[in-house]
Parts: sequence; C-alpha cells; structure tokens
Amino acid sequence: QRNATLEAAYTLLGDDARVTLLDEPYAAFLDLLFQQPEVLKQLPDSANILVFDFGGGTCDVAMFSLNIGKHGLEPRLRATSRYHRIGGGDIDRAIVHGHLIPLLLKNHHLKPTHFDWRTKRYVLEPQLLPLAERLKIALCRRVIELKDTASKESSNSEVVAAGEYEIHVDDATVLFLESPSLNSAQFQEILKPFLDPEPPPEGLQDDYVMRGSIFSPILQTLMRARVEANEIDAVIVAGSSSLIPEVRLALKEYFQEATLLTWPDGAELQGAIARGAALQALSIAALGEPLIEP
Repeated sequence: QRNATLEAAYTLLGDDARVTLLDEPYAAFLDLLFQQPEVLKQLPDSANILVFDFGGGTCDVAMFSLNIGKHGLEPRLRATSRYHRIGGGDIDRAIVHGHLIPLLLKNHHLKPTHFDWRTKRYVLEPQLLPLAERLKIALCRRVIELKDTASKESSNSEVVAAGEYEIHVDDATVLFLESPSLNSAQFQEILKPFLDPEPPPEGLQDDYVMRGSIFSPILQTLMRARVEANEIDAVIVAGSSSLIPEVRLALKEYFQEATLLTWPDGAELQGAIARGAALQALSIAALGEPLIEP
C-alpha cells in the first residue's frame, strides 16, 4: 500500500519531486495538537502514545513514542495493528441479527427458525441495516446528552424509531415492524463481545456476524511494541465508531494510567487525519521542513 501510494505521487508530480508519507496516527496527533495545543503540557518526556482509530469498517491501532527535540516533535512508530473485520458495520449487523430480526419474529408470532439463512442474510439484513445504524446513533447521542446533564436516566436510556417499517420477504410477503426500539441494556449486551478485554484468538463468529473485540488489535500492538497497558501515557481516540460511549468507557477502564485525548464532537473527529496531513504539507511548503518527522 505504501509503495503504491508513493508510485501514484511520483506519477503525478514527477520523479524529481520530494515525496514523504505521513502515517495516519501522526496526522491525527498533529491535528489534535493544532486544535488543543495544551495537550503537549500533559505529556511526560518520551511519552508513549496509543492511537485508537475505530471506524465504520476497520479498527486501526498504532503506538509511538514521542520526544520533543531540537527539531520539534520527534515521534518513533513502535508498532501497528490493523483489523479489517472490526467496525461499526459489524455492530450494526449484530443489532440486526441479535435484536431486530428476533423482534420481527416475535411481533408476528413466528418461530425463530421461520426464516432460512439466505433470507436472513440477503433479504432481511440489507433492509434492516439502516434502521440498526439509526437506532445505534440515536441511543449513543441520547446517552451522551443525558450524561452531560448528569441525569440518572442515561444508564437506562431507550430510543424509538417511530413509524411502520415495511420488510419485503418475497414478492408476496410483506411484514411490518412498528416503531422498533433499542435500550441501553440491550445495546450493552450486544456490545459485550466487541469490548471483551480478553478476546478469543479468532473472535466470535456465527453465520451472520463477526464479533471481533477492539482489544484484539490493541493487545497485538502492545505485544509488538513490548509495552504494558500501564506504560501508555495517552490514548488518542479517533474514528466515528469511537463515539459510542461504551467504547470510550472500556478504553478508560483498560488504560487507567493514561489520558484519553479526543475531539469535542463527531464533525471535528471525522476530518482529523485529513487536517493533520494538510498541516504537515503546509509546513513543508511554507517553512521547508515538516512539523513532525515521519
């Protein structure tokens, strides 16, 4: 991937161009420093920083050590781990098969075996995925809002997708799902395998969902870097799926000695890596040297 990126750059700019690659963890860190310059004051000398990037389709983890030298910030990438099969989309599928399809069956007094595998996987799942994502996002936002107001309701929140949802099983069969809901207890049960701090080597998988744990790439990164969890000074939390409150709580409980660093809202978080890369490019163009040495 790195060679292909360099080849594309030289094709566009010519063989005499000066091209360097900036790893995403560095870009995220640069944007965080630009947005929140006080972050550096919180970090000790030779800080160990873990970047946790949990998006819609992947969970990327990187760890680097950071020194502040004569030439500015001097990071050293110690280890990375990229899991292509853990993302917000997997959580959405878990909601579909663990909550919405059983709810549909219950509402229509149908047996659990009423639909075959192909119908669940290729007919029901695509229709229910947008609803699952909608419920997930709404519940997370509600929990965050209630926690911000210190409300006791946040521990048992519930959201409802008002209206009747037509589920087309085949040309002759249409089932209706009326105002489906999702509450905190149900969501936390669905999330358990995704947040398991001691995950099985291959994760948990059934016929429909791969339930890998976010701690699989974390543990792999720590092992490769030969660093213990209590030696991490800061965790940079990025990626749209990291907005799930239970994900942040799991990270906070695991890295008890570390400071969790992130962006104030989802919009800021979404563009962090692009902005960090742009800052690096601007520094090279204007000053002739990078803000952070790749």
